Amino acid sequence: MKLRTKKRFLNAAALGLVGCAGLVLWQAWYAEPPAIKAETTATNSRPRSKTIAPEPAASVSLDPNRWNRVLRQPLYDPPPPPPQEVIVEHRPITVQLVGTVMEGENSQAFVRQQSGKVDIKKLGEQVTAEAADGVIASITASEIVIRREDGEHRVAVEGSH
Repeated sequence: MKLRTKKRFLNAAALGLVGCAGLVLWQAWYAEPPAIKAETTATNSRPRSKTIAPEPAASVSLDPNRWNRVLRQPLYDPPPPPPQEVIVEHRPITVQLVGTVMEGENSQAFVRQQSGKVDIKKLGEQVTAEAADGVIASITASEIVIRREDGEHRVAVEGSH
């Protein structure tokens, strides 16, 4: 690009910038502002004039909670209270093991319920009708293992203590 072409290009760019700045200034001083909707107040039914400036008190929040704030606060947050230990009492195991039948995968346990009824239970079945009492995790010849949320419990056959 020749030096003469560069000068012409820079002159055109500067003239364009001056023209844009002049357009912005003309719009700021001489162009009419956009139409403002007239607002009515409850006490005065006539519309507000465009020339009245809004009151500065209208922009301040009059929320009563804002003014009742405590200004004096401690320099640091107090440490949190120590955690309280929650002691959960689990129900005792209410079933008794009467006997077992060992057949590999099909092993069964004869369980006496609290009501006196004897039920036949397999691996993975609930010991009682309530899920909180647990399920049978394993069956051996002399005991069963009941798995609950508080751990595993072993129940031996009656009279084999």
